[in-house]
Amino acid sequence: MENRQVKRENVKIISALIILMLILSCLFSIVTPFNVLAESEIEYTSVLEDLEKDENFNIEEYPVIEENYSLQVIQIAESEDNELFIYVYQPSGQVKDLRAKYINMSLTDSVEDTSIYTLTFINSENTLFKYVVDDVMVNNSQELRNYNITSIYRKFIEGVDENSDYIDQSISYTALPVAKLFVAHNEGNEVLYNMYETEVLRIDDKYTGFVRYYGGFSLFENHDCDSHFVAFSTDRKIDTLLSAKVHFNYQSFYDGYYLTGGIVNTPVHYQEYGTILSKEVILNYDEKIDYTGNGWWAPTYKWKRIQTVSEFFNSVEDNEIFDYTLFNVSVESTISKENKEKLSGMDYVLRFYETPYDYDLGVSYTITKTIVSDVSILELTFETEGKVYRIGVVDNMQSGPDEPFNDTNVNVNVSWWVWLILAIIVLCIIGVFFPFVFTFLWFCIKCVFKGIWYLISAPFSIFNDNG
Repeated sequence: MENRQVKRENVKIISALIILMLILSCLFSIVTPFNVLAESEIEYTSVLEDLEKDENFNIEEYPVIEENYSLQVIQIAESEDNELFIYVYQPSGQVKDLRAKYINMSLTDSVEDTSIYTLTFINSENTLFKYVVDDVMVNNSQELRNYNITSIYRKFIEGVDENSDYIDQSISYTALPVAKLFVAHNEGNEVLYNMYETEVLRIDDKYTGFVRYYGGFSLFENHDCDSHFVAFSTDRKIDTLLSAKVHFNYQSFYDGYYLTGGIVNTPVHYQEYGTILSKEVILNYDEKIDYTGNGWWAPTYKWKRIQTVSEFFNSVEDNEIFDYTLFNVSVESTISKENKEKLSGMDYVLRFYETPYDYDLGVSYTITKTIVSDVSILELTFETEGKVYRIGVVDNMQSGPDEPFNDTNVNVNVSWWVWLILAIIVLCIIGVFFPFVFTFLWFCIKCVFKGIWYLISAPFSIFNDNG
């Protein structure tokens, strides 16, 4: 009987396990298709398949030119999923296997709202490459859809692309002109495209960096301000620069050096970089900035967002003296001759971003600041000979040095009579706690005065003896 009961129990357990496995298999069969769909990649048509839909397309017009590293946008297309594709002729073909990274594009017929968009590579065939524009959703409700492309960016190629004239400048991405406005519109069940040539402006010379403004003295820590700028000249005459749009990347940076403590102090040097973020700002010629630090003896600095080179120098170079009766504080900001020469041929300076520079100097030190990089001018609005122009700009992404463009010196000068009072106080303290030292000093002082009196009275003593 016991054996039969055990067998019955085993059968029940096995039956329960079989039922559980069947339930689980059913669940997995339901969930798995969704997972496969979620993880599968979208399949795109090939670049050649897309372009050959145009009966006027001729692949022989896009030959391989191995030493030509340009990128030429030849067409765009809207997908059924409301994506935007960019088709690029890259003459070097598969030799360098270049990749476009960004485009400077406006979604209107004007460049007023132009912005940087990231490109994702889809596929390529020989010299023809297909990209999708990230974060662009085609708006089919609009009768006309405009795609105004100023430039396209790829990584800087050492030995091929022209370096900056300044050793402390680095170029990360090279901007190549596109200067095309593509207009899409629906006609029945088809989408038709028209292309128009546009005007763009090139940056001839450029320098980016920052100036550091003194934020005053604070106990244990200081808080200064880094004002980031880009100076440039163009291939166009500009009488008055009215506005500008600037793209740049920024990230926080922490640098600390401290002792671990305990019986044996071990020095530790710690650095931490934050996430790289992108930002675009519009600067206007009548916009002004006032900055006053929150520390003691903090000067007030003023500057305009858009400046000529001479205005920039005048706004940075300053010598403030704060008189507090007992002492005065001198804060001097200067620009070296070498740095002034770097900007001597520039047309304008754009003061586009301000960030705090905080540091604590003691037994340990910590520095917290913001690193700005990949600066690129996207658009300029200016007046020349009474006419206003708004033009897209072809400009590389460029980064400057880690050190400020200016030098700042802070000096505290104490009045002479304050030193005299301090000396008397010190002597009194010495006299109370170390009387023998005071006695010796008093003896020395009397000897000095006796010597002086002897020198003064000696000639009269000689005359009296002769009399």
